[in-house]
Amino acid sequence: MDITISGRHVDITQAMKDHAHEKSALLLRFWDRLERVGVTLDVDNTQQVAEFVAVGPKGSKFVARVAETDMYKSIDLAAHKVERQLKRHHEKLTNGKIRRRRKAERRLAPES
Repeated sequence: MDITISGRHVDITQAMKDHAHEKSALLLRFWDRLERVGVTLDVDNTQQVAEFVAVGPKGSKFVARVAETDMYKSIDLAAHKVERQLKRHHEKLTNGKIRRRRKAERRLAPES
């Protein structure tokens, strides 16, 4: 997985970069087919903005943008939003497979 961390209107410290990289790497726990994650850190007046863009196969995209007064808090909250999106997407995929398999089993089962 490719992780890109960039900054707009802000100089990214090594600690901020490490924190964002750590949170991005944890996203693989929720969906291991992610191809890349982009993290953009921005300062807008008094707000510290973190934006995560996770891209999966076939162009599936998960985006979260959070503005807070603390950059680390905004990174944490944005990562959490993407985690929820990935969990929901993964559950959707696996539940659909289970329903289709059960339907096929009922169709193939002999009637009594």
